[in-house]
Amino acid sequence: MKEKLEKFVLKNDRWSTKESRLSTGCEISFSDDEITIRNSSGEKKEVYYQEKISIDDANVRKLRVNFNGKYENAGGYLILNGVTNVPLNSCSIMDLSPPIEMNVSIVVSAESSLSFEKIEVIPLYEDESLIDSVSSEPDVLVVTPAYPSLENLYYCAFAHSRNKEYANSGLKIQVASISCLNWFQTVYTHDGIPVIKGTYSTLKELLLRHQYKVIITHFVDEYLYPIYDGYISTEKLIFICHGPETVFRYLVNVTRPYFTKPLPYPTLDEAMDDKEKWVKRFSQKDNVEWVFVSEWLKTFSEEELNIKFKHARVINNIINEDLFPYREKTEEDRCKILVIRKFDNIIQHSLDQVVLAILELSRRPFFEKLSFEIYGDGNYYDELVAPLKQFDNVHLHRTFIPNDQISKIHEKAGILLIPSRHDTQGVSMGEAAESGLVVVGTRVTAIPDFFDNEMNHILAE
Repeated sequence: MKEKLEKFVLKNDRWSTKESRLSTGCEISFSDDEITIRNSSGEKKEVYYQEKISIDDANVRKLRVNFNGKYENAGGYLILNGVTNVPLNSCSIMDLSPPIEMNVSIVVSAESSLSFEKIEVIPLYEDESLIDSVSSEPDVLVVTPAYPSLENLYYCAFAHSRNKEYANSGLKIQVASISCLNWFQTVYTHDGIPVIKGTYSTLKELLLRHQYKVIITHFVDEYLYPIYDGYISTEKLIFICHGPETVFRYLVNVTRPYFTKPLPYPTLDEAMDDKEKWVKRFSQKDNVEWVFVSEWLKTFSEEELNIKFKHARVINNIINEDLFPYREKTEEDRCKILVIRKFDNIIQHSLDQVVLAILELSRRPFFEKLSFEIYGDGNYYDELVAPLKQFDNVHLHRTFIPNDQISKIHEKAGILLIPSRHDTQGVSMGEAAESGLVVVGTRVTAIPDFFDNEMNHILAE
């Protein structure tokens, strides 16, 4: 009988940058069985494990991956076979169909580092679920499609800000990051908030416990409504709306890819018709409360859907005054311009307008007096920043900034350049204004409702 595989332990000096085209500025050091990867550059870097993990035992059903360590700034994450991302300080269980060979690498964000003793990759011969590791104490479940981790600190960061306030108020909460894009389970803790990331089956398993008195959902959608319809009895449902939940027809054009033409207004879309039916049904339920992040969104939602929500209120996203203390600016600070954005291929973030603005300023005689600090990352990063690499006074930082460090970046700037084609509030704008920066943005949708004092902004039409 063939021996069962125990586990693979990835450690020692088999980590190298030699396969990486992006090795400059990245150092690996070894001490006391600990591996430290430091990235001093403005680009994220990838280092590789020099041996493949081979699993050919057909009896192996799943794989457990334990990846724990320490980090500075944005840290980094593990990648399996170039496509499966595992955040630092997490445990993951994923389905497996041997035979399989896996390449392993680690991405370290710009100006960041991470340290670890080992990475454990453990073949499992029985079905296992991480649901058993979820605490039975929390009575509030927060459901989001994504959540901050060291893979991406900006995923639903506004939801995390709310969750920290819940926890500070004494509520016991559990986050479930549920999406059709997830195909395996991961558990981790972010700023003290426990998170399980998984599929819709993971959510069903959690709801079957019936331990949660309240289920708070950000971005409720057509996949979640049927689950709540079948698994919720007396629990209270709170839907926090940011736009996609109710004004999905309108959002098609303001969230389309960059450099594409507007689409005809999708009034006759079958999928959207079905979604609208679900919204209208849940809009009248007694155990459902709809929370909108702005008055504009509530009013526009009711106009778009031609309904009146039975239980609804407006609660803005949090701007934490303690986290973003006001600092007075000088005249010289007007030359220090900051951009903090996600560089995904979504036109709403309007990074094409940021680039065009900088190109226009480069034709002005005072351009050399200006400096630009641009922070962020995303799947369209290289394409968007390409025209800016010619300028010595444009400094690119391909990294995510931890929320508790953004204030330090604000302190060194005078202007936040943040055009937008749509926003239901503008949390980043509010945080910058709270810190004392002048916000240069766009007068669209909900933004002017939050910026009615001409002392702290310029909003373009």
